[in-house]
Amino acid sequence: MSRFFAGAGYMLPFFDDFDFYFRLDSDSLCARPIPDHFSALEALAAAKSRAPYPRCEQEEGRARNSVDRTPEGAAIHHVPCRDRHFQAVPAFYTNFEVARIQMLRSSWYQDWFNAVDKTGSIFYNRWGDAPIRFLGLAMHLPADKILEVQGCRHD
Repeated sequence: MSRFFAGAGYMLPFFDDFDFYFRLDSDSLCARPIPDHFSALEALAAAKSRAPYPRCEQEEGRARNSVDRTPEGAAIHHVPCRDRHFQAVPAFYTNFEVARIQMLRSSWYQDWFNAVDKTGSIFYNRWGDAPIRFLGLAMHLPADKILEVQGCRHD
């Protein structure tokens, strides 16, 4: 499932007629009704942003996602984070996402996904689809194209 949603799935013809995807995990909590969060699409369009995330925190060492130890993992340090009070690598929670599908189909993103996929770590480490997507986007997009969305959290 992680491999499918990290990159392989977005190449299917099903996504041809869509501009954005919207993801809200079942164990996420939003402080406002979901219709209010559809304004995130408007914010993305207005700011020409490409990918939102709801918050970032320090990743616990025992649960750390080793994808940040790849050479490309340094990309996460240029993403804006309003709570940068820690020194360790941040974990970006992406349990609420709205992003442009064209990015996930781009050659640069698919190259990233294929490189990650070839490691086999999607199956052996804690490399879920959301962190893989987010790191891929963070490596290739300017910080002002990644929008922090507030009001949702993952429990």
